[in-house]
Amino acid sequence: MLTLKGFLSDSGEFRCQGVRDTAVGNIYTQKSPPVEINMDGGWAILQVPQLPGLVGETLNMSCRVRGRPRPHEVILYKDGVEVQRQSGFNPKLSLDLLRMEDQGLYSCRASWDDDRKTHSVISNDVQVNVKEVLTQPVLEVVTENDLLLDDQIKLTCHLQYNARTPAPPIHYYFYRDNRRLGTATSKNFTLVKQRPGLYSCKAKVPQLGLCKWSETEAFEE
Repeated sequence: MLTLKGFLSDSGEFRCQGVRDTAVGNIYTQKSPPVEINMDGGWAILQVPQLPGLVGETLNMSCRVRGRPRPHEVILYKDGVEVQRQSGFNPKLSLDLLRMEDQGLYSCRASWDDDRKTHSVISNDVQVNVKEVLTQPVLEVVTENDLLLDDQIKLTCHLQYNARTPAPPIHYYFYRDNRRLGTATSKNFTLVKQRPGLYSCKAKVPQLGLCKWSETEAFEE
């Protein structure tokens, strides 16, 4: 395979010919039939939203070409592998029900007809980022703090919440040995009496149907 970085002046008919080195000299094959390549000077741009996509959302993209011709086909690539092909009038590209695995480098190819010739251009790579709406919580157990009494510990439930604004509220729950400590709270921390056991926290967003637990943290007096 021969790859060329084309310029406008490179348009024209191309042929290829093979050569074999023998004891009596070079032996050439017949030339191939001509192939016309038209370098139109356009380029494609894969347009993606500036903000990262969120798991479960739909990410809409567009493959734009300079001069705004009307592509009859667009192809979407992820890390160099074709993942989607759309054809017809003004084809659209989208990733439905995003997953963390959808993160990566994307590019697109647009093809259109003009003056009884087919033109095709490919874009540069664009990074597509995907985030969890609610990451798995991490429980922190603090025993030494100026605000704590001698028989208290502070439980803090750390997480990242990436919901679109206005973001629904998070409800935090804290547990010792799988028994809930008090009622739900909008704060990500609570103070409880020091007692040995296995502590954990839960973050819940009822309006989004999200609920995630932390790993358990052992505490011994």
